[in-house]
Amino acid sequence: MGNTFTIKIHSQRVDKHDEKKLLELYHLLTSHVSDFYPLEQVQITFLSSIEQSTIPIDIHPRLSERQRQVAKLLIEHYSIKRIAELMFISENTVKKHIQNIKKELNLDKTGGDFVYELNRELGKYSKSFN
Repeated sequence: MGNTFTIKIHSQRVDKHDEKKLLELYHLLTSHVSDFYPLEQVQITFLSSIEQSTIPIDIHPRLSERQRQVAKLLIEHYSIKRIAELMFISENTVKKHIQNIKKELNLDKTGGDFVYELNRELGKYSKSFN
């Protein structure tokens, strides 16, 4: 496999109109980039103020940045569908991140119980740095 290209776009998204524009930009980028490179070689990441994790890597090193972003949004009671929209990923990808979070943190709860346990588990790490 050849080189991997990463495109990161940082945004201070504030409303639905801006969100739609970012989604259009994402589709525009993927369609044009795929003319030149196989999409497997390109990673397009959108980071907005709502997505940027407040759980630093040194506070919970076992989770990837994307897992921390999903965890943050789950703790803030976002639905899987809404998380997928905000992070420009599929609902199945969000569910896979949740599975991986459960595995990394040894959590077996589901639904609201999972969110409660996740919040409690991440709180252990953040309190040690306060």
